[in-house]
Amino acid sequence: MLKFSSFSKIVFDFIMLILLVAVYCAQPTGIPAHEYIGIGIYIFFIIHLAYNYKWIISTAKSLFDKTVNIRVKFIYIIDFLLLIAFIIIGLSGVMISHVIFKFGIMPVWRPLHSIVSAISIILLSIHIGLHGNMILDIVKTKIKLHIMVKNILAIIIFIIILCAGIYGDVISKIKPSQNNITKRPKYETTLALFNRSINLLSGPPEYVRNRMAGEGNPRNSENNNTETRGGGGKERQGAPQFNFNINVLIISISNYLAFILICSIIVFLIDKKINRKDRQPSMAGAS
Repeated sequence: MLKFSSFSKIVFDFIMLILLVAVYCAQPTGIPAHEYIGIGIYIFFIIHLAYNYKWIISTAKSLFDKTVNIRVKFIYIIDFLLLIAFIIIGLSGVMISHVIFKFGIMPVWRPLHSIVSAISIILLSIHIGLHGNMILDIVKTKIKLHIMVKNILAIIIFIIILCAGIYGDVISKIKPSQNNITKRPKYETTLALFNRSINLLSGPPEYVRNRMAGEGNPRNSENNNTETRGGGGKERQGAPQFNFNINVLIISISNYLAFILICSIIVFLIDKKINRKDRQPSMAGAS
C-alpha cells in the first residue's frame, strides 16, 4: 500500500486539483489534451482513494452510529456524492469521446457531462472547505516561515488568483467565440460552465441536434462534417486537433481556482463558526 506523509498528501492533492481544473478548460487545451488529462485525473483519483481507504472504510462502517459526529457524516455524504459525480463524468466522457474511445454519442451524454461537471465544482468546493482546518494545520507545521510571512504570501496568492479569475470572466465576454460549432467562449470560465449547463437542461445544443437530424442520412451527415467560414466557403472538418494555448489556459484555470477558493473559504468559515458553537456547551459544562 502507498505510504504518504500528511504534507505529501496535500501536495499530491494540490497537483490533482490543478489537473482537474485543467480538464474543465477543454477549449484552451483542445479536445485531445482534454481527454488525455481526463484519463490522468482518474489515475490520481484512484491513488487519492487508496491513501484514504482506512478513513473511508471506518467511517462507512460507523455511518449510522449515533455516537459519530454529524459533521463527519456530512463530510462522508459530500465525498460520496463527489465520487458518484466523478463516475458519471468519466462514463459520459467516454461516451462522448472523439479521440481516445471515439464513441461520439452526443445526445443525453453531452448534457449530462456538462451538468454533472458543474455540480462537481460545487461539491469539490464544499469538500475542500470542510477540510480547511486540516490543510491549514499541515501547512503551518511543515512550512517553516514566520507567521506574518505566511499570511502575506497567502494574501498575495489569493489576490493574484482572484484578479486573474475576474479577468478571465470579463475577457470571455468581450472576445467573441472563434468556434462556429460549439459557440463556446475562447476562455473557459466557471460562470460559462454553469450557464451552459442550465441551457442544456432545456435540451441538446444546436450542433448536437444537427448531428441527430443527420443520422441515417448520408447527405445530411456529409453536410454536418463541414462548417461555414467567414468568406462563405465550406471546408471539411477534420479530427479534433491539439490547440493548446498556455496563456488562455492559465487565465481559465485561475478563474476556476478563484471560484473554488472563494466557495471553500465561505464553507470553511461557516464550518468553523458551527464547530465553535458546538464546543461552547461542552466547555461550559466542563467548567
